[in-house]
Amino acid sequence: MTDTAARRRVPWHALGLVLALCVLAGAAAWVGVRAVLIKSQVDAIDALTAQLSTAVADRDLNALGEVNAQLASHTEQAVALSSDPLWTTAEHLPFVGVNLGAVRVAVGAVDAVSTQVVAPILRTATGLADADSAALGAAVAAGGPLDRSAAALHHAAQQLAAIPRGELLYPVASGVNRLSDVITTADATLQPLASSAQVLPALLGTDSPQTLLVMIQNPAELRSGAGSPARSCRCALTVESSTCRRWQIPQHSLTAPRRSCRFLRD
Repeated sequence: MTDTAARRRVPWHALGLVLALCVLAGAAAWVGVRAVLIKSQVDAIDALTAQLSTAVADRDLNALGEVNAQLASHTEQAVALSSDPLWTTAEHLPFVGVNLGAVRVAVGAVDAVSTQVVAPILRTATGLADADSAALGAAVAAGGPLDRSAAALHHAAQQLAAIPRGELLYPVASGVNRLSDVITTADATLQPLASSAQVLPALLGTDSPQTLLVMIQNPAELRSGAGSPARSCRCALTVESSTCRRWQIPQHSLTAPRRSCRFLRD
């Protein structure tokens, strides 16, 4: 009786083992297919970065917007593919998991840069380019979006820096390192600009009228070079509510500097 029960139980155990292996194989295949799809999205993103660099070098905002829109489409798909529950579960596996996690964080960082950094800065830059008499007001309004973009970029840089490099496969480690270098460099550039934008409202008379002294000097007029700042071109600007209300060349300026500042009247 006992032998008969044992013989009946063995097939069920074997069947359970086979089913478990099938589930694992299916999950591995699912993650593998998604990894291949993500690789295709990453290749497309890599190709677009060259176009992005060209548009930035040419200062072509329209081309930059078009390329970034394509970039955002690919990063969105890559993020969706790497956010699957099976993918995040597989990140707990030894060796393989840390590589899957690095890919997920990397594509998320690129998506954040495209949607939360490049896109808002493009809108702000387009607004500044279109501004005429309201240029100062547009510059003040740029402070908020610039600050949020800088925060998003800094967060992306921190996420990439936190990825452990020791167990990464070479292709993954190489891609993460290149991306981290680019975003870290951009972060170091954008942070001071965002900080400067915070003082613009007060500087441009949002709270109260401000008088700014503008001095244009050549190397011979610099005090550090034993020159005389008194001979520099000077102009006093009165700014209120982000609008230049009045400008004047001080009467005590020397005759020569006043002649050199004649272009300010045009």
